[in-house]
Amino acid sequence: MAHSFDDLLTQEQSTWTTDQKAIADAARKQYTEDFDAVVAFGQQLRAARRNAHLTQTQAATKAGLHQSDVSDIERGIANPTLRSIARLAAAVGATLSIESAYADVEGSISG
Repeated sequence: MAHSFDDLLTQEQSTWTTDQKAIADAARKQYTEDFDAVVAFGQQLRAARRNAHLTQTQAATKAGLHQSDVSDIERGIANPTLRSIARLAAAVGATLSIESAYADVEGSISG
């Protein structure tokens, strides 16, 4: 019997086929890349907001959002919609650029 989630996962994975392991690895890689992109966007937003000398509340008000939404996005714990991203970019006086298709997402905002 497993005593932790990691133990359970290891136990379950030991029965997986090579294909199942490959699918899980690809999903883990994609999730990690997506997570890293959300965190990086939050850091860029924070820098642009500070560059514009705005508080989170001021940026949120200009973007039509709540301060807590801006805080969550900046900390990388929210996955904002494209509409929210565009509104925030405008609120902090930044340009929004989406440079490639989803499989190779590279985007940035600059102030």
